Amino acid sequence: MATGKAQGKGPVGFSAAMLPFLQNRDAQAVQRQRVADNFPGSDAYYNYVLTLFGQGWDQHRFRFSTKGELLPDWGQECANSH
Repeated sequence: MATGKAQGKGPVGFSAAMLPFLQNRDAQAVQRQRVADNFPGSDAYYNYVLTLFGQGWDQHRFRFSTKGELLPDWGQECANSH
């Protein structure tokens, strides 16, 4: 029977996806660290996409307008992986 009480930890992608919604700085720091410590592997597509979304927002790489339009920050350089 469901109690509504949280148990365990969800996938790391969910932690990353929550970053845009967390207003408490301590809660943000905990989730940022969880993502850094448990970054999804190349076989975890869903978690990887959620992490890309969450970290992109958290690093101010994009925002959404009040109309829901994507507003990328083209002024930032991406890290070079080579």
